[in-house]
Amino acid sequence: MHKRVAIRTSSGTFQVFTKRRGADARRRVLVLHGGPGATHDYLQPLEDLEAELIFHEQLGSARSDRPDDDRLWTVERFVDEVEQVRVAYGLEDFILYGHSWGAMLALEYALAHGSHLKALVLSNALPSIPDHNRIVQGLLDALGLPADHPELLPRAFAEHMCRLTPWPEPVQRSFAEIDPRLSTILRGDRPLFVGGRLATWDRTADLHRLTMPTLVIAARHDAGPELLRATAEAIPQGSYVLCPDGSHLPMWDDREVYLRHLQSFIDRFA
Repeated sequence: MHKRVAIRTSSGTFQVFTKRRGADARRRVLVLHGGPGATHDYLQPLEDLEAELIFHEQLGSARSDRPDDDRLWTVERFVDEVEQVRVAYGLEDFILYGHSWGAMLALEYALAHGSHLKALVLSNALPSIPDHNRIVQGLLDALGLPADHPELLPRAFAEHMCRLTPWPEPVQRSFAEIDPRLSTILRGDRPLFVGGRLATWDRTADLHRLTMPTLVIAARHDAGPELLRATAEAIPQGSYVLCPDGSHLPMWDDREVYLRHLQSFIDRFA
């Protein structure tokens, strides 16, 4: 079921696209995609989960409104948008899932509105952008190619973003829909690195404030799996899963492991 939700902002009211899949009041999961500015399409494997999933395509994504107002692209405004989607669906005592940028947004939401959450899933996102950029530079250096070599980025994406060849069509479609202006404002214009308004984002010191059960998902071929283990250990009720064959999109290249552990975590709260 598709539903458009009105989002009130300081620049007016806009519409965002949401999709509900399944019906299970005991396993309600609000899903936040990455990007920023991607669509939920690349998270298609999650539809195999036994749960009620609500996919929220954030303002600026292809199926949602794309206002021409750069003031809207802030973490705080996106957190407020998630809260408005929660209210529109009447969600209470639910699980919040975020992948990549969506995990950063989920972490921020949990710090601001954690009383509404039953549990939290943070997938493939370090709690510190400076740490992320440092680790990405190390991954690129390990490829042994000059910084201006034409094969550097293709190899990095093939090894660390998604290890399937070719990339699944939903992944290609979702990434092709990213609005370059929104992406550049929030994360800068260097592939794999994060700059822009997110350049100094760091919530490492606040992880102890996450009081809800939290699953941290990492992948061996993604950035910083060892730091994500430390992230889980810093969260009072944190748990950690490593996808041994996965990259930044382990729901695709380590699908069975990813979905098995995610389903097990969701089932704990049914």
